[in-house]
Amino acid sequence: MPASETPLAPGRYSFTGFTPNVSYRVEHGWTAGHEIPDFFDVDQPNTVVAFSVPTTVYDHTGAAQYSGDLTPSRALAVVVSNHALHAKATEPTTIGGHPGVVAELRPTVAANIFGGQFPYTTAAGSAYRLAFVDVDGTLVVVMAVARHAPFAPAFARGAALIRSVRFG
Repeated sequence: MPASETPLAPGRYSFTGFTPNVSYRVEHGWTAGHEIPDFFDVDQPNTVVAFSVPTTVYDHTGAAQYSGDLTPSRALAVVVSNHALHAKATEPTTIGGHPGVVAELRPTVAANIFGGQFPYTTAAGSAYRLAFVDVDGTLVVVMAVARHAPFAPAFARGAALIRSVRFG
């Protein structure tokens, strides 16, 4: 991965900072974002796509719950139990050939949703398509973020990148 805030040329990139490794394809306009051992993201002006191998998920009280032994469905159920996130229906998904679940969140307050070295906190007024995927027994977060309305164009850009994801 290039350094944070570096524009990415169109092509395929890999992140090997955690297991499973993640590769993805970007088109013009993406920038390298944050990179820490259990999290990285890439972004455009209104779109972020984030990846994580979380050690915690946050429940309806805001308490961190260990996520190492959770299935994708259970991890997402813990997160969406927070009514301030205004979660839409949970749906099955497949990312990089691996099964998982996804839900759209429209939080009205800042709330932690998952974490590892640091918690990931939502912003009121943004929207999130949060997916948990099982990659050979490892719980992985793949999330598209629309920083502000309109949300559909940002989610479409995020979905294009997420369709290119490969693990391994």
